[in-house]
Amino acid sequence: MISDARRNQDEIQRAHDLLMAALLDGEVRDRLLPGDAAAIASARLDALCWVLRHPSEKTLAKELKRITEGVDRMGLELRGDDLNRT
Repeated sequence: MISDARRNQDEIQRAHDLLMAALLDGEVRDRLLPGDAAAIASARLDALCWVLRHPSEKTLAKELKRITEGVDRMGLELRGDDLNRT
């Protein structure tokens, strides 16, 4: 079930800033984000940058465009949580 509650801008910005600081600080990153956790946190940071409309964020925007074009070519349509054939 998806909640109607939305995160406010300050909460999103705080999450962004916390992830950014953790990823940039080598000691914090190595201790709190071992192994694949740093790469996962980086992908989440990309998503937050996209949500916050940072002009430098291109990774998620490119991925979403690639997926959208692929879904269209395959004749699929996103409805809710499902991809359906059109």
